[in-house]
Amino acid sequence: MAIVINGSGTVTGLSVGGLPDGTVDEGTLASSAVTEAKLATDSVVTGKIADGTIANADINSSAAIAASKVNGEAAFSVKLASSGSLGIANATATTVPFAVEEFDSDGVFNTSTYKFTAPSAGKYYFYFVVRKMNFTSARFVLDIYKNTTAVATFETGDGSSVYGTVGGSIIVDLAQNDTMHAEVYQNQGGTQSIDKPNTRFFGFKLIGV
Repeated sequence: MAIVINGSGTVTGLSVGGLPDGTVDEGTLASSAVTEAKLATDSVVTGKIADGTIANADINSSAAIAASKVNGEAAFSVKLASSGSLGIANATATTVPFAVEEFDSDGVFNTSTYKFTAPSAGKYYFYFVVRKMNFTSARFVLDIYKNTTAVATFETGDGSSVYGTVGGSIIVDLAQNDTMHAEVYQNQGGTQSIDKPNTRFFGFKLIGV
C-alpha cells in the first residue's frame, strides 16, 4: 500500500510498526507539504546535517560564498618580461618593476605600482627571486616590503657569481589592503643588469588561517 501525506499533513498507509518492508511506494508529497519543507530564500535555515557531517552549513547566497573565496585564493605570479634584461643603478634601492602577469585571477597585483594588495586579512605566502646578468658585486640585496616597512632581506655578496640569484620565501600576516613589493640593490660601481624572465614574484593566501 502506498504511503501518502496529504495537504493537511495526514499520513495514510503507514503501519504501527513503521514503513512496510522499509519502502515508500509512491513517496507522494502534497504541494503544501513541499511548501513547508522548502529552503528559505536566502539561506538554509538550520543548515545542520545529521551526525555532525557539516555542523553549520549555513549557505547564504551571498555572504557565505563571499567568505569562502578569501581562503586559498589571491594567487598570482609575475615576472619582469619574457626576455631581455633591466639596468639597475649603482648603490640605489630600486623597486623591482614586475610588469608581466602569468596569472592573477583575483586582480591582486598591480603592474603599474608593482605591488600586491591583500584582498582580505590573513597569512600569505610569497616567493621572490632576482637573477644577475653577468656582473659581480660586493653586495647584491633584495629587500621585501610590507607597505613601507622592510620585513625580510635576502643578500649575496660572494663577488664571483656573475649569473647568481638572490631571493627566498616568506609568510606574512596581512590586513586587508596591505601591500607587498620588492626592492633590489647592487654596489658594483656602475649600472648593472638583472635578467627579466628569471626575476619573479608569486604568492597566495594560505588556506584555513
